[in-house]
Amino acid sequence: MAAAGLADLATYGGHFGEAVRLSEQGATADLQAKDPENAANKFATLAHTQLLRGQPQLAAAAADKASVHSTSVVRVAENPAME
Repeated sequence: MAAAGLADLATYGGHFGEAVRLSEQGATADLQAKDPENAANKFATLAHTQLLRGQPQLAAAAADKASVHSTSVVRVAENPAME
């Protein structure tokens, strides 16, 4: 939880590089701790930060990681009825 809060503060302070680093490290730690939902939240934060940095391709990659690791997101590719 601390990594997410610090990443948010870094983002709001305009320290995007620091926010990216914190989000990536936090997500990695969550995955190692077998906590994919919290990792997904950090990847979603990372996606937002990458958009703010003007990096849409990196944002899309982070958003994809968020959807892969989330247990609460239904992916359109897995459920064609949602298209």
